[in-house]
Amino acid sequence: MLPKALLKTQDEIEEIARQFAIQYDFNYKTSLSLNTVIKKMNGNIVLKPSNFCLIVHNKNDFEIYPILNTALWYDNVFMAQTIGHYVLHYLNQIDSHLDGFVCKKNLNVHDKNELNVFKEANWFQQELLLPKKEFIEFYTKNDVQKTMEEFSLPLRYIQMRAKSLGLIKE
Repeated sequence: MLPKALLKTQDEIEEIARQFAIQYDFNYKTSLSLNTVIKKMNGNIVLKPSNFCLIVHNKNDFEIYPILNTALWYDNVFMAQTIGHYVLHYLNQIDSHLDGFVCKKNLNVHDKNELNVFKEANWFQQELLLPKKEFIEFYTKNDVQKTMEEFSLPLRYIQMRAKSLGLIKE
């Protein structure tokens, strides 16, 4: 079964991400890696090529298939977004996924549901790696270079988050 969008607001998705971070004691500043969080969730990271980023067999058995040979910051973005799919589109709709769940790596830009699913997982990922409160506070007091260093993400992701929070105009 493929994911179905929750059709929640950005604020609602970000709140789910904040609760997840509390539950798994994740903070963008700590040394706790997303790999460790995935293990705490009983998930496995499989370093083999796949068309799927996530395969869920049941609540206590899932696999994440990262894109191989990428930078650490990209791995974190990918893992955070895939965790978002698991939390938002599997756990929050578990009754409709009794036969399992998969999430594709490649997005069909002509499918409205897939676009919404991606957008929701992206909001989750942004809140996990660039938490709204901390990001706004830091971004408004520092330059972009320091913000990139603080959150360990490249300019593109800093700009996307700042734009999504209304801190910069297009």
